[in-house]
Amino acid sequence: MYILKKNYEILFKVIELYKSNPEYFFDNEKRGEFFNEFSRCLHNYLASISSLVDHIRVIRKQLNNLELDEWSKLNLSELKNNDIIVFLQNLRNYTQHYKLPLVKATISFTPDGSKAQEGTIDTNLVLSKVELLKWDSWGAKSRKFIENSEENIDMEKLIVEYQEIISKNYNEFIEKVRDLYSKQIKEFEDIKAEMKRKFHDTRY
Repeated sequence: MYILKKNYEILFKVIELYKSNPEYFFDNEKRGEFFNEFSRCLHNYLASISSLVDHIRVIRKQLNNLELDEWSKLNLSELKNNDIIVFLQNLRNYTQHYKLPLVKATISFTPDGSKAQEGTIDTNLVLSKVELLKWDSWGAKSRKFIENSEENIDMEKLIVEYQEIISKNYNEFIEKVRDLYSKQIKEFEDIKAEMKRKFHDTRY
């Protein structure tokens, strides 16, 4: 979860830098530099989605706990029915096996003064629906999600919603593990405390 979280934070730092600097909107060279960096960060974030899934799978295999497996299967079935979760995971496959997605910036101006030049500039980073549908290896659920989406798919909104859902699910998974192994965890913590007391070692 740490890797996914850090990649998420880095990705949004890049996005905020872009949105807070108007020079990126109008300078072709600057805009090109941004999209190169954004594509790199997006690739890393999507790759870490797979890493998290593998991490949870390894924990389950190592613990080999029937109750944890049943609980996980129930939660996984809920995730598999979530359009955003399925789409982002398929988008990861898109970037790995096809190409980086075409990301565009949409710019809107909202007047908020009596003078025409006064107002607020809003930018959104979006995915091209037309470009996404050119790939023929989408799963049925993801393809339907794309087809039912607007022409420009709000990339930021998707990632934020995905991160919230997956973080909640992961935290619930870890809490379940802690609950099932509370006795063993307490014993381990007691041993750590005793080792620290005896050897004054801050590593414990």
